Amino acid sequence: MYKSVLENPLCLEGFELQHILEYAENFSNSTGNNSVVTRMKQGLELYNDKFLSDLRFVIPEDGKFTITADVRAAMKKRVKYQPVSEVQTDCKVLQAQCTCAVGAVPAYCKHVFTLLHAISDYSKQKLYAAPTAKLQTWHQPKAMKTVPLPCQEVFGKPSTYEGPSNTNFNWGALKDFSLPIFDACMESVEAKYKLTIPLPAVACSNIGINEFPDDLTLRKMLFINMHYSKDLSELHEIEKKTVEQKSLEWQNGRKIRLTGSNIKDIVTRVKDFENLAASIRRKKDMDISFIPAVAYGIQNEEYVRQWYIAKNPQCVVRKTGLVIHPVYQYIAASPDGLIKSGDDYMLLEIKCIFNPKNIPLIELCQKRVGFCLVNTDGKISLNKNHKYYYQIQCQLAVSNLKECKHKIFFF
Repeated sequence: MYKSVLENPLCLEGFELQHILEYAENFSNSTGNNSVVTRMKQGLELYNDKFLSDLRFVIPEDGKFTITADVRAAMKKRVKYQPVSEVQTDCKVLQAQCTCAVGAVPAYCKHVFTLLHAISDYSKQKLYAAPTAKLQTWHQPKAMKTVPLPCQEVFGKPSTYEGPSNTNFNWGALKDFSLPIFDACMESVEAKYKLTIPLPAVACSNIGINEFPDDLTLRKMLFINMHYSKDLSELHEIEKKTVEQKSLEWQNGRKIRLTGSNIKDIVTRVKDFENLAASIRRKKDMDISFIPAVAYGIQNEEYVRQWYIAKNPQCVVRKTGLVIHPVYQYIAASPDGLIKSGDDYMLLEIKCIFNPKNIPLIELCQKRVGFCLVNTDGKISLNKNHKYYYQIQCQLAVSNLKECKHKIFFF
């Protein structure tokens, strides 16, 4: 008999994205079909959009949980499907099925992945440890009618609060002081930032202002002094503040600098430099997020980053902001991540290949003009003549790191 998680804890501690990926890989390995990744994403979207309800399970007697839930159909409001998954107590997904049209055992439909993402979120939040499903409300005062007052009578009165009587409490005397919210913060961007190094990873006493011509106007000199003459601590602060890329500060910092996406055009140019400069400036103000290929990359980047984190639990992976070259401060780049593996550091760069016609990767290498990958004797690698290669070289240069993990998302 099924038990609701609202009444009985589902004691499946440690179930995470890695276990979902392993289940999905079984399908890819056995069929050669990679469409399961799309279904994983669709399942996550359905879960985030609250299409799942009534998560319930059978208490295991043979070393495995049988877990199910109701998942509303995406296109039919009154239709609900019931995906069912068998999960071992060590979190391995054995098999699944669903009442939808493609839900035969073993099922890999989006409703099954909606269920698996729900289990993962339940385990991640440690809801199995909650003492009750609903907070008690006996201490809350009953609603009562009040007489409205003009705001000037409420806010116009001077405050009678005199402040705390004792402000000398010694917080340092509390040993091993901890709260759940502090533990949760260890997963935050701030915590991961402290576990790694700031970028750029170099200490330089020289600044790039000496590289500029001597006949600049006062206005240009002031601009250079304001933006291109920062010390290392200021550059670290900018990188930290712009970790959430696409912010206004990140955009403004990129507008006044050459970035990784410009490098190939600059390096390979042999004439008409003024036209190139005008083109670069013009593109700085263009919003290209509506282009399907760009939008596809934006939508999938975080998913690929989380996949890499799940595959490499021994590493610390954090997002990066705008990394400015410590000497030539008119050059910057925005890598997709910084990886700490033991004592080594390397960058993470993610590229999501837009392939709406589902053309095989090897065929794309052969037929798509200017493709970012090349097939050399069966080994697929990054095309060194492509702008992505120059972009990564720029990222390594401004960060002062020697290695970059280049992850290609292709389905």
